[in-house]
Amino acid sequence: MRRISEMYKRSGGTNYEHQCFECTMFKNAKRCKCLNYELDADWNPNWTACKFFTKDEIEEIQGQMNIFDFVK
Repeated sequence: MRRISEMYKRSGGTNYEHQCFECTMFKNAKRCKCLNYELDADWNPNWTACKFFTKDEIEEIQGQMNIFDFVK
């Protein structure tokens, strides 16, 4: 089984809106690798992300007040 196919199976599918290189668990050093994948293997950064995809950004909830709403 291909590495990425195994990740799709484990995670329950794909996150088609993102690619592996956008994930926080992807490390791009001398060799690209996914930290969620338990074996030490090269990883293609252009693969479609799996459902384990995580991003550093904190998404703001619609309608949530921001501290800058009070500071003028």
